Amino acid sequence: IVKDVEHLMEILSENTAQLPYIIFLDLSMPRKTGFEFLQEIKENDRLKDIQVVMLSTSYPQDMVYEKGMIKTLHWLGADNFIRKPSDYSQIKDIIHNELIKVIEKKSLNGQMKK
Repeated sequence: IVKDVEHLMEILSENTAQLPYIIFLDLSMPRKTGFEFLQEIKENDRLKDIQVVMLSTSYPQDMVYEKGMIKTLHWLGADNFIRKPSDYSQIKDIIHNELIKVIEKKSLNGQMKK
């Protein structure tokens, strides 16, 4: 867990040998939006293969806007979009399920290190 995207970029830059397989990225981040940071990750050759799951707590009234936002996130390279539930156990379940998906995908592609 990091406090902002600049801190996350520091960690990713300092640990190039052990990059994460997945990043859970909130749309509402201090200093940069999730949109900006997603674009930055996907434009970086070293980081572009990291799975990115976008999270949001916002509940827009306009479904057309929300569908457009999700389409934009996927276009920018997000692997999934999840609306954060208020219940902690549901958040844990969502994160667990996303991690399982990444493990299965990486295992099928022969990319998991033993």
